[in-house]
Amino acid sequence: MPRAAEDIFTIIRNQCEFEGTGYNADLQESSSETTFLKVGVYQVFQDKILDLLSTKNVKNSSQRVTVDHYQDKHSNEVVSRLKNLTEKVVLNIEEFYSVLQEAFKNRRIESVSTHQSDLRKKSHFVISFTLMKRTSSKKFKEISQMNFVELSGSEQAVGSRDSDMIEDQSLK
Repeated sequence: MPRAAEDIFTIIRNQCEFEGTGYNADLQESSSETTFLKVGVYQVFQDKILDLLSTKNVKNSSQRVTVDHYQDKHSNEVVSRLKNLTEKVVLNIEEFYSVLQEAFKNRRIESVSTHQSDLRKKSHFVISFTLMKRTSSKKFKEISQMNFVELSGSEQAVGSRDSDMIEDQSLK
């Protein structure tokens, strides 16, 4: 996933050089088109979504991250979006790593059993990239979205025995 972020910034920089617009890492100052990344990081635990970039302690249910469903006007497909998820604008790889560090600090690790030594996690970890473009008329347009998901328990799958893998799959 860090390699994907590095590749995205390389592509953005190369595209700007190719178009002759130059890479401008400041959204406010640039008068030309600017491509940038928005990053959201969250954790799904049972039926709750925990925003790992939020600085607020959310007790008010109207401010919690929820799933919002709507019908797309153009395709008539049902689209699901997260409502109230904090997304940070990231203009370079250093800012991306800073946002990722912040999310990891806020991440909670829950244990499946009451034993503290049991490291099987019950939560899924998701990093959402939204590639955006600010046009010369200062309108924002979503170009693409990618989600990187670490499924609960997937960190134990690497290097485990086949019998452990079968047992873990039956628990899910």
